[in-house]
Amino acid sequence: MKTEKLNSIVNRLLPDMLKQTSKESSDVENKETSVVVNQVPEIRHNDIESAWFQLIEDNFKAHSYVYNVYKDTLVVKIDSSCYLSMFNMKKRELLKKVQEAGFFYIKKIEFKI
Repeated sequence: MKTEKLNSIVNRLLPDMLKQTSKESSDVENKETSVVVNQVPEIRHNDIESAWFQLIEDNFKAHSYVYNVYKDTLVVKIDSSCYLSMFNMKKRELLKKVQEAGFFYIKKIEFKI
């Protein structure tokens, strides 16, 4: 099994990706375009999962994880009813932090055991 370092992979793939994106952007410029308002970006769960651990306080990190994203709702699993109460008290603050981190399409947070 051949092992390839990350830098060599990036150096090998990046030029092709840049060529492809420049070609796509020139194709778009040649066609008529319309503006789509309030389009929800593709959900990348691993991004919101890593952001979640950066946004919450240290003493809560071991007691919660992002379980799912459904439409505009972030579902977070909590390990005990005590922490569930604490998370529910901080729900507005956490929602604001999530939206400020770039996940503006999240409108609700649900905490579940």
